[in-house]
Amino acid sequence: MDETNRRLRQARKDAGFDTATEAIEHFEWEASAYRSHEGGQTSLRRLPDRAEIYAKAFNVDTAYLLGHQDVPRLTRPLKPDRPDGEKINIDELEPHQARALGAVMAGMKAEAWRITSDMMAGLPYLPGDVVIVDLAARPKPRDVVLAESSKIPIFRVYTPMGLFPLQMSGQNPPIPVDNVQIKGVVIFKLSI
Repeated sequence: MDETNRRLRQARKDAGFDTATEAIEHFEWEASAYRSHEGGQTSLRRLPDRAEIYAKAFNVDTAYLLGHQDVPRLTRPLKPDRPDGEKINIDELEPHQARALGAVMAGMKAEAWRITSDMMAGLPYLPGDVVIVDLAARPKPRDVVLAESSKIPIFRVYTPMGLFPLQMSGQNPPIPVDNVQIKGVVIFKLSI
């Protein structure tokens, strides 16, 4: 294994993907190609375009993956700039919707939130949908959680290493768990 392959493996782990399979499934990459890059059969030095894709996904500089610099400097800021949702009062919804959500929330410490961004579009969550967040639940890997980053409410997929967006781009990078306050776990969705 050359340095690029070791760096790719470390970048994946630092991004919160314990196994190559988790990253492959999350990003929908071709499994044998990724495994050959991380496993050392194919060096990323010969594939700078592919290295750039991995660098963006794992939030490191392409130059780091290719061995041109020693520090895996983050390529994007880790703070979201706008909220992903707004807290709502279910009594403001249509009566049948309020009853359905009230039944879900009965007996639990929960809040209703309206999705306001496309951050959850990787799953069947769209702007306008209402989700119930269980404030007492402890997140498990791959749960969708409500968190606060710099007092901005965000929805992300939880891993012990970080919170990941449901669609990767420069505007929605992974966020280390240490940089956020997890408020609760999404347990229910109502499309409106």
